[in-house]
Amino acid sequence: MIQVQRPDRGPAILKRLGEKQTRRDYAAYDLCPGDYHSGKNTFPNKTYYNREEVKSLLIQVHQSKCCYCEQKLRTPAYLHVEHFRPKRGVRQARSQRHDDLPGYYWLAYRWENLLLSCHDCNCKFKRTLFPLANPADRARSHHDDVTRERPLFVDPVREDPRNHIRFNNDSPEGITPQGRTTIEELGLRRLGLRIARVELLNQIRTEYELLEVAAANPGIPDLEALAAGARRRIEAAMQPDAEFSSMAIDYVARRGL
Repeated sequence: MIQVQRPDRGPAILKRLGEKQTRRDYAAYDLCPGDYHSGKNTFPNKTYYNREEVKSLLIQVHQSKCCYCEQKLRTPAYLHVEHFRPKRGVRQARSQRHDDLPGYYWLAYRWENLLLSCHDCNCKFKRTLFPLANPADRARSHHDDVTRERPLFVDPVREDPRNHIRFNNDSPEGITPQGRTTIEELGLRRLGLRIARVELLNQIRTEYELLEVAAANPGIPDLEALAAGARRRIEAAMQPDAEFSSMAIDYVARRGL
């Protein structure tokens, strides 16, 4: 994971239509809160957060990468607008049989709760899971204060994920409880990711072999040109828009450049 530089102001549709719907949801909840906690009533899902102008800005902000696993999102079907705090229900643990209702409904259209993720991170792993270090302080309605919560998932906007997760070759390792929970519960060591990371890591290792050959044979123009290209490709692999750039950063930090 890398830190996402999300602008403070989101697309106008979230303010124009999302805030209006949020006010309606507040009023509906306050009329009969118990019905929303029991599941008798549910909030309408207007999907303003999924409009083109919202998704386009998220793609730009996230540099076309999943905010959790850093896969490049190359097809529209694989792009998901992710609610960091789940909007329709929430679970403290994967073993929990049913969602606690109604979820963070008051954040459904809030720009500060929206991220971009891949299908697997969002739909196969995270889903409605949102564990807290202090579950007794979980916000249950718009009357509660979410800032009291201590999430066990790393928020890639509000904090630098590299303070929580580092890589040992292709394997992410948690260096804090949040990092360990994020890796485990979001499946950041799943096989498909490991295969893709190993492929990239092998490419970077090949670039280092070129640098080593050029260093051992100084003064040969062709080798110097190859080494310059290898260095550029290694540097590109560490840029924020590169797939799995946090892994590349940690690998290069150990080897030097």
